[in-house]
Amino acid sequence: MTEEEKIFAGQMFCPAHPELKAMKLRSHKLSAEYSRTNEDDTEVRAQLLQLICGRFGAGSFMQGPIFFHYGRHTTIGERNFFNYNTTIQDDAKVEIGNDNNFGPNLTIVTPIHPLLPGERKRLQAPDAKPVRIGNDCWFGANVTVCPGVTIGDGCVIGAGSVVTRDIPAGSLAAGVPCKVLRPITAEDSMANKPDILGPYSVLPEEQSHGQRLSTANGPPSARHHAPTEGRLIGCVTSGQAAGRLSPFSCLMSCVWRGVRRPCWC
Repeated sequence: MTEEEKIFAGQMFCPAHPELKAMKLRSHKLSAEYSRTNEDDTEVRAQLLQLICGRFGAGSFMQGPIFFHYGRHTTIGERNFFNYNTTIQDDAKVEIGNDNNFGPNLTIVTPIHPLLPGERKRLQAPDAKPVRIGNDCWFGANVTVCPGVTIGDGCVIGAGSVVTRDIPAGSLAAGVPCKVLRPITAEDSMANKPDILGPYSVLPEEQSHGQRLSTANGPPSARHHAPTEGRLIGCVTSGQAAGRLSPFSCLMSCVWRGVRRPCWC
């Protein structure tokens, strides 16, 4: 059994083994190269992410800087957004679904070390447990996900949380350690907050699925992927349509102005 196979089998492994050191060095160099690129170096960035990750889905975006330990042990689905300073220590496998948003300083860790100091010194060998994140989640800033955690679809994880246990789908959770505060329900729809919603519209998911819609004020139409209960629609900026913004700048504008899912205007 190779050292990498030991990791996937949940056994202790030797992180200093030449096989693993070569994998990590490759990922560290590629991560550093990505972090030196500019935001509009889109082709170079796309190529690097395909080299770093086991899979990096279409429409996903990483602001940078980024830090992957192995890289090849991480699979990322489609249309995910990662803000500044993402760290994924993927000794064990890390699986991330589709349509997730991650705030700045996301940290995902998988290795576990012995509790007894003497064993840490003598063995110098951790084990690792995989992390799984579903679809349509939102993570606030400075969230840490610990080894062996599964986070279900449609969760919101509050800023500064340290997630040490599984979080069931559709949960609002926060804290250190992170705990479920309550389920997310239709009462949380932006339709119930017209003072915040402004010129946007919310339609039931079944009415808006697959349509291209715009706000009443007339920005360009855009498709947004939304939570189960409803869909926030309409792009907030006409910059991309007018040729004033690059696609990534337009995406960032949509994100930071509160659109549920960034669009490609």
